[in-house]
Amino acid sequence: MKKEFQTILLLLAFLLAVNAGCKTPPKQRISAEDYAITRQNADTIVIVHSRTGNTAQMALAISNSLKADYIRLRVPEDVAENYLSFPGRATVLTIIPDEVNLSKYRLLFLGSPIWGWHPTAVIYSFIKKNDLEGKNVVLFYSYRGGISDDAIPEWKKLVSSRGGSVIDVIGVNCKKLKGKTVLDATGEIIARKRGFWK
Repeated sequence: MKKEFQTILLLLAFLLAVNAGCKTPPKQRISAEDYAITRQNADTIVIVHSRTGNTAQMALAISNSLKADYIRLRVPEDVAENYLSFPGRATVLTIIPDEVNLSKYRLLFLGSPIWGWHPTAVIYSFIKKNDLEGKNVVLFYSYRGGISDDAIPEWKKLVSSRGGSVIDVIGVNCKKLKGKTVLDATGEIIARKRGFWK
């Protein structure tokens, strides 16, 4: 019994140490008007979850380049405080906006950071709550750690279950930018892919 108690204490100490060293960077502070951009006659929309701003930089670059509408999803303040407490991707969260009328858009970009080797519960919740029937979809992500082999197939399957068709997937590894910024890397991707997306 004593040995089991010592093992539990060691495990708790380890988890506390990992938790202390694995805090996510501070949540990006943005103004209310930066959560949405509407452009006249836009037939493309970019919808993104971004906590620290990296994936939002990708989203804004795509939106500006394609003259697309833009929505940055909002979540409760207590979501994803550190790498041990963020909600699992199967969790359906309350997000703002929960639903978006996508009927006028021919192309939809869905973006997420990679947490725990997968896209977040925030973007999954958006997909689960919205009708993607007949939409061409581009998935995009940024990450600093790893990404699971099944992450993209699972994300694609979720989009397909809501009626959408994934036509492309793009990602930026923030650890391998080699002096570039997220905007630089995204700009290079846009230059290569823009014709295909159109």
